[in-house]
Amino acid sequence: MNLEDLTHIGIVKRGEQKRALRAVQQINPTTTTTTTGTTPATATAAVTTVTSLFTVATSFLFNQHWSIIVVALFTIACLTETLFYNFKLYTKTIQLFHHLTKCCSGTTVMVQVPRDYSTIEAAVQHAKASNGMIQVIRVAAGKYVLPKPLVIDFTQSIKITGQGQGKTKIVGVVVVQKARDIELNNLTLTSGSKGGCGLRVENGGSAIVTGCEVKCCRGCGVEVREKSFLSMHNSFVHHNGWSGVIVIGEGTEATFTNLESNHNERCGIEAKDGAVVNIQGKRTNIHNNDGAGLSAVGAGAIIRINLPSGSDKWGSSNNRHMMEQAKQEGKHWDDKDGDVLYGDGGTVHRSIM
Repeated sequence: MNLEDLTHIGIVKRGEQKRALRAVQQINPTTTTTTTGTTPATATAAVTTVTSLFTVATSFLFNQHWSIIVVALFTIACLTETLFYNFKLYTKTIQLFHHLTKCCSGTTVMVQVPRDYSTIEAAVQHAKASNGMIQVIRVAAGKYVLPKPLVIDFTQSIKITGQGQGKTKIVGVVVVQKARDIELNNLTLTSGSKGGCGLRVENGGSAIVTGCEVKCCRGCGVEVREKSFLSMHNSFVHHNGWSGVIVIGEGTEATFTNLESNHNERCGIEAKDGAVVNIQGKRTNIHNNDGAGLSAVGAGAIIRINLPSGSDKWGSSNNRHMMEQAKQEGKHWDDKDGDVLYGDGGTVHRSIM
């Protein structure tokens, strides 16, 4: 309390003011009587200033904290999009890795369906675009339905391999066209309800088929034409709507080793119009087809049978048909040097190793 406060409450006489100040000083000795001391208004302003500074500092630090969080979240989002949602970047990275692996180690580059590519068609297209980097397509067990014929028409060789007959099943038509030395291993091929053959090799293509099964096609099981080549080993062709295998055209050739062809609605194997068919292997077994086991039709069509002695198994119906054809030509089936004729101008040569 000071003189101004005393004047404000009505104590205006000088003597009364002095007595009042002494009384206040006796009650609170720390109270100052100078008129230049800090007033309550000044103290309040100081406290307000300090509080404001503290609030501003706290707000700044708080805002800086959330800014760091926002920046971190944005960075994580960008990295997530790049790594997990940019499929083209992922694919290019895989292809680059395969290329470096091939260049540095010389090992075979292999991709898997459906691990690397969801469909066989996608894997084949990427193999074509890779210009030889992808050499093997391994297809897991399962049923794969082709929406349209799968055309393999690139020049580099490639192997498409499954998990075994009856395990990896391709429903649709596989076409090897122009491509050279395309290998198909451990697959089951069937044309399904759309009809046609299971495997077609055409337009100068060549295919090597090992351990495969071709069945239940509405057309023939396997068709080779237009100066193409097929080599088929340890495979099974059966229950097809036409011939098990048909080879057509001059300059077209097929070789079968240890082939079993049965229960086809026409012939087991048919050569037409200048095509050449070679049959070999001690486990060769052609039997129980609705027509001839072997049929060579058209000028220049040739079937060469080269089997170990006593190993050929043609089945009762096919053997009877072949005997009848031989008798019509005045020949005997057991005549090792004779030709057995079928149809119009084709020949079947049989030799014993």
